[in-house]
Amino acid sequence: MNIFRLVFFGLTIFTMISLMELFIFRNFRIWVRATRLSNPKRWLNLFIAVLMGGNVFIILRFILSRIGGVEYSLIRTFTTLAGLFSLTLFLTFLGILGIKLFFLIKKMIPKTISRDKQVLRTTDEVFDPSRRTFLKYSGMALAGVSIGSPIIGTLSTPFDFNVVRVPLLFNNLPRELDGLTIAQISDIHSGAFMSEKDIKRIVDEVNSLKADLIVITGDFIDSADSEIPPLYRALEGIKADLGVFGCLGNHDHYGTASKVVSAIQQRGIRVLNNSQVTPVVNGTPLTIAGIDDAGMGIANYADFQKTVEGIPQDSFKILLSHRPTVFGTAQKYGFDLTLSGHTHGGQIAGEILGVDINPIGLFLKYVKGLYIENTRKLYV
Repeated sequence: MNIFRLVFFGLTIFTMISLMELFIFRNFRIWVRATRLSNPKRWLNLFIAVLMGGNVFIILRFILSRIGGVEYSLIRTFTTLAGLFSLTLFLTFLGILGIKLFFLIKKMIPKTISRDKQVLRTTDEVFDPSRRTFLKYSGMALAGVSIGSPIIGTLSTPFDFNVVRVPLLFNNLPRELDGLTIAQISDIHSGAFMSEKDIKRIVDEVNSLKADLIVITGDFIDSADSEIPPLYRALEGIKADLGVFGCLGNHDHYGTASKVVSAIQQRGIRVLNNSQVTPVVNGTPLTIAGIDDAGMGIANYADFQKTVEGIPQDSFKILLSHRPTVFGTAQKYGFDLTLSGHTHGGQIAGEILGVDINPIGLFLKYVKGLYIENTRKLYV
């Protein structure tokens, strides 16, 4: 990442965090006053201290990730705390927005008032203590969920490796490709949360599946070039009969993308950077294409026109794209199957009364699992 992108990225993140913190603090102050906590000034000062401490961890993470040394436990502790703080901020922000939206909708619902039983409230009406108690404990519940969810997610999900087997049926699949197996890995994020040892475990697990081909759909590193060497060492020995293919994700561009490509290609992984290959499998062509990260504005490195040049019309077509948002475009270009990552499968999620609760679904259409549109398929 050049200096301009680095500064722009840093300022964008700083602005977003600052606005969230301001929003949360203003609402915390309202909550303290409404619940009449003893010594409210002490609570406000404590809250400010927590915000300042969290900001220090975020700044340290940003600096240390560029210096290197993620293999050291102290640095990994700093980056872990920064991640927990950031996620707690985000969940608290969403929680407060949800509560405000609830009361806004409730306020907008018309109420039928009986003319015979109207009650006029005076300015000196006593505040209902039950309402104050509700506000107090609802605020505590929100804090508990916001703080607890990131901790549980951080301690459990990064190392909870599961193999999900998904049979895919295609009417246009050539008989020669029937039974073809693909092992997909995504969002490795080599760094503080994913050590060399952890990545090696993933490689061993995937190799044990003996899939016909292996694909890695982006975000090999988290944010810095210092995370490339452990990734390079851990990927030693990854293999499949038809090859190992990959595409870049947005985090790969937070470091130096060309260095990421060079390192993983030395491990025998073919990076499809707006390109494609069409090997012949059992006498029939199989196209495997990959696009660079399809971000927004200057961060959009994807080039579909370049990617599809020369693709045989009669081949079965697979697209590797870090972001699942390109699924609509992939359909237009005739790709039968799109494999993506980026959302981490809605890593911070849960289930309430049988309903899947996934915050990332508020922002993205494709979050986790299999999607089918116009006979074309996407797996995230």
